[in-house]
Amino acid sequence: MTIKLIDYIFEGNETLYFDLVALKVYEDIVTQIAEDNNEADFQAKRKVLYEKLEKRFDSSEDDFVRLVIAYSFISGTYFMINGLNTTGKLDKYSGKRYTEFVTTITNNAIEIAQTLIKNEIQYMFATDLIGIALKVANKQTKNDIASKVNEFVKQTILSKDEVELSVKKIHFLIPAINLLLEYKEFRNPSLLLKIDEMLDFAIEQGDAAASERSKFNAMGFDCLFPGVFELKIQYCQKSNNTDKEKINEIVRSFADTYLNLAESRRDLGDVNLQVAIQHYENAVLLYVKYGFNDELKVVKKHLDETKQELEKWDNPHSISREYNLMDYFPKEYREQLSEWLKAFEQLDINDKIQILLSDNQIVPIISKADIFKFRAERKKSNQFSEIIPMNVVNEKGHTIFLDDDDECKESDALYNYIQIFGATIWNHFLTKIFDQQVHLDFTEFFSSDENLSKRSHLLSKAFELFFSGDIYSALYILVPQVEWWFREIAYQAGEQTSNLSYFPIEQVKTLTPIFATDALKKYLGEDQHWLFEQLMTKEPMNIRNKIAHGLDLNDNGFCAYYVLCVFKLIIREEGIENEDV
Repeated sequence: MTIKLIDYIFEGNETLYFDLVALKVYEDIVTQIAEDNNEADFQAKRKVLYEKLEKRFDSSEDDFVRLVIAYSFISGTYFMINGLNTTGKLDKYSGKRYTEFVTTITNNAIEIAQTLIKNEIQYMFATDLIGIALKVANKQTKNDIASKVNEFVKQTILSKDEVELSVKKIHFLIPAINLLLEYKEFRNPSLLLKIDEMLDFAIEQGDAAASERSKFNAMGFDCLFPGVFELKIQYCQKSNNTDKEKINEIVRSFADTYLNLAESRRDLGDVNLQVAIQHYENAVLLYVKYGFNDELKVVKKHLDETKQELEKWDNPHSISREYNLMDYFPKEYREQLSEWLKAFEQLDINDKIQILLSDNQIVPIISKADIFKFRAERKKSNQFSEIIPMNVVNEKGHTIFLDDDDECKESDALYNYIQIFGATIWNHFLTKIFDQQVHLDFTEFFSSDENLSKRSHLLSKAFELFFSGDIYSALYILVPQVEWWFREIAYQAGEQTSNLSYFPIEQVKTLTPIFATDALKKYLGEDQHWLFEQLMTKEPMNIRNKIAHGLDLNDNGFCAYYVLCVFKLIIREEGIENEDV
């Protein structure tokens, strides 16, 4: 690394983003470690990374470089390309240099921010730096940072002659003042005057403020005033202002700003009606939140009228899609798929199901070897991919899967393989079956087998629901039957399927030890045993556990794939010919 990043930050003309500049701090180290075949184990690579970063921290005279490395150690956030992300989570430092690293972060971050603000440049970058300092600071240091931020706010002056610069200042001042409002000593008349100064400027900019954000939409749309109004409301609330009418006055002014903009956009018509609706809806939310019932009735009427006007508008820019946007296949393959689907559509329902289940190109049995190749290919495009753990969260925001060992990385690769290479193929074909909405009765099909006939009604109902398009109802019926089936295979082969620890009470073993039995391994075969164990018991799929406990499935196509694999297994084991399906 030859460039001195602190100079790059101070001298750069374009808007800089902290994460993107931080990527430059040790990308050479990351690349070198990723390409080093001598350290194949990802845990060993991490150890080398930590050692090299500490050496760079000690040898560098660049304040920003030292800041980023220290922050990576303390927070566990490492700046490197990880798929579409610029960061990944690794271990947090807890050694004897902890205090030194924290002090480096807070001191360097605030000093760099101070220089940026003094020179009226890179306000967004300065905001990020202050936020990073606050994340690692203790209570006393946070108080010191707040005092510094108060000085920054005082020296940040808005000017109508420099609109673009003032817009950047507003984006800095909103989070800065939001911090100051947490401290009683800073909630004073001078801070309120600063908020009013910001509000006058923000309202004048309307809904087309000259901000970075406005450059990324065709209408140049961006509003500054909502964040400033929220500051003024918070100021009154945190100052123990019991005068409800004072807050209501601010809210009315807030809503009126939305309404005035909505009327202006509505007068322009056409595509502006969409923006007008957004403004009216924001005013509705304010009136509902603060209990303005009479005003709410009026604005709701205007909102409904505007929506009716939009419905009558013949939009010349409506989007037409010639093929499913999930298709990221090459053009030649997409054309071939289109031909297959045209031919598939002409078949009757029985022939469609027969082809879907018998063609291994459409619904392959994914093997461990396939996933090994997939992981190898993925490392070629992102050599550091498996060093950063992948975590999956549920609908509650709880982490339910962390791929920080090789077995978990294998499961995560299967999960992604299904989404990328599978779901986009078989879901096309399934949709053609679902669209027919034909009632199918599989009872006789399952009654012919001695074992499956015991659950023929439930199995038939599951597949009837599945091929009508009700995938999840089918799954809730099917999964317990498959678990029962696998237990029966082990039991009939003489395997112990109950736990005798509390004998004479025999508790049924969970599914994981059933998969470990020789009988089930032999029955399924190596590939299908691995695949069903992954789908049913391993995160991030773990279908059996999620169905049993009513948990969020995090489905990415693997649920439909599982049902199809079960049907393919039944056909294989019962020796049923394809034409009999």
